[in-house]
Amino acid sequence: MAAEGARGGLSRGEFARRGGLSPKALRLCERSGLLVPDRVGENGYRFYAPGRVERVRRIGLLRRLGVPLALVAQVVGPGGAEAAELVGGWWRAQEEAMRSRRGALEELWLSWAKGVVLVWA
Repeated sequence: MAAEGARGGLSRGEFARRGGLSPKALRLCERSGLLVPDRVGENGYRFYAPGRVERVRRIGLLRRLGVPLALVAQVVGPGGAEAAELVGGWWRAQEEAMRSRRGALEELWLSWAKGVVLVWA
């Protein structure tokens, strides 16, 4: 397979593709220490063990949810109840923030429906 290096491992692009991340997102994960390459060739190309695809998939799913990298780093390992609770707590906070924003938006809509324009000081 062309995506595998001479001594095995998936190229950066193939690893990102299999995990559902863009190469740019994978580079960000590398810089943050979430996904350290298994091997760096003499030419600087990075290679990853095929067995780590599940980890990159989890990271991709968490990032699509908008989970901050700091929390991703806490929960990306084996997972389990603690990881589920941490992500659940984060999600509940996001929902509460969205409810609050929704209230502000509804207030604006009501004011516009009445022909009143709010002026923010």
